[in-house]
Amino acid sequence: MKDDNQQLPQIQSSNTYQQLQLLDNSIDRFIPLAGQIRTLAVRGKPLEILEAGCGRRWQIDLGEGVAYRLTGVDTNEAALRARTQEVGDIDVAVLGDLCTVALQPECYDVIWCSYVLEHINDVECVLHNFIRWLRPGGVMVLTVPNRDSVYGFVTRKTPFWFHVLYKKHMKRHPNAGKPGFDPFPTYYDKVLSRKGMRAFCKNNGLIMKAEYGWAGALPRRLGAFRIPVYLACRTLSILSLGRLTNSPAGLAYVIQKPVSTQVTG
Repeated sequence: MKDDNQQLPQIQSSNTYQQLQLLDNSIDRFIPLAGQIRTLAVRGKPLEILEAGCGRRWQIDLGEGVAYRLTGVDTNEAALRARTQEVGDIDVAVLGDLCTVALQPECYDVIWCSYVLEHINDVECVLHNFIRWLRPGGVMVLTVPNRDSVYGFVTRKTPFWFHVLYKKHMKRHPNAGKPGFDPFPTYYDKVLSRKGMRAFCKNNGLIMKAEYGWAGALPRRLGAFRIPVYLACRTLSILSLGRLTNSPAGLAYVIQKPVSTQVTG
């Protein structure tokens, strides 16, 4: 069966992305991220995992033999209610903003944050909280859209109502824009770029364990619009002199807090 997101030829990546571990869209891109988390597992002791911006579903399968305790934080009460009452996979649910929520320092072995940080205006505030909440030796696993892709550029430059219309009519999500459902306003803080994230790690004594990227795809449901959309993306990439790319469309960072890091504040 063909993938619903069957790809057109990809726009060439710039040299900026050559050192990434590029993942094929034909495999589950969360598999290597789950592998990074499994390396922290200790027999007889469950991992303490914080899902920062937990939304409506947990995306990771850690496999058999990995015990964990999952805490979910979200500002969306409806999403938290769905996770606790319908899915039932969260051990602790916390309603709060990642910039201001009060969590105990050095409580978590893993902080998982997937497609959330692009919706936050002050990402460094959240990342500093992550550092404080992580135990020494723990990791934060962050996945974000590539702000310097054509998709990221268009998202940054178009109004929110356009995002709702695209999600509702092009991607056929009837609940798009309703309370508790995406899309959500986007900011794409510069720290989310590869350059910005590497600088943040260096300035805060963190270890960049791994970086991944994966290609974007135009949904087949765009029908006759797929070719014009692809050509428009390619034109934008050319006009940007290669600064904008269509691949990778998504990025993942696996960042470790050194054992010697001291918690302040």
